[in-house]
Amino acid sequence: MIKKFGFNTLANRLPLLFLVIAFILPIFIAWVLVQSPENLRDGSLLNKGSLLQPPLNINLDSGLRGLQVVKLQPSGWSAILFSDSGCESECERAIANLMVIRDLLGHAGGRFKVIGLFDAVTKILGGDTVIDEDALKSLSSLLASRLSMDSVRNGIVFLDWRGQIVNYFRLDANPSDIQKDLKRLLRASKIK
Repeated sequence: MIKKFGFNTLANRLPLLFLVIAFILPIFIAWVLVQSPENLRDGSLLNKGSLLQPPLNINLDSGLRGLQVVKLQPSGWSAILFSDSGCESECERAIANLMVIRDLLGHAGGRFKVIGLFDAVTKILGGDTVIDEDALKSLSSLLASRLSMDSVRNGIVFLDWRGQIVNYFRLDANPSDIQKDLKRLLRASKIK
């Protein structure tokens, strides 16, 4: 006796099941993201540093105007390392890490500058220095309010060529995290 297999077998239903999943899954993912927009707002999906939304604009905030001396080419970025206590061992390690990151970027490293922002004369190897106590205090207080912290005395921020400070890292941040965010920023801002 020959038994006929109808539509009720699993083998016949499997393609239909995959087809339904292919159409339903994107709708489900979109629904989850809409229900929890803080996942997108924090930037925690991709960014390793703290994304500043909206960015700090050095052209609009009078306290940050001292940073306008930093001149960048279109699609250029700068890592501004700031510290209100000069540049001691932790700061020097962070600068060395930033220089290594710049070297690892290869040809894209030409679009990346390292700048130190301090309240007294401090030299950093391989980078430029801005001495502006008002800009340092203003940056620290603006970051503290944006990041909901008591105080931000030092760190690294990314500044783009339009004057937007978009990202913050602590001085002791993992260099590979800084490099990943910087690569993403350089790739996204590349002028073709």
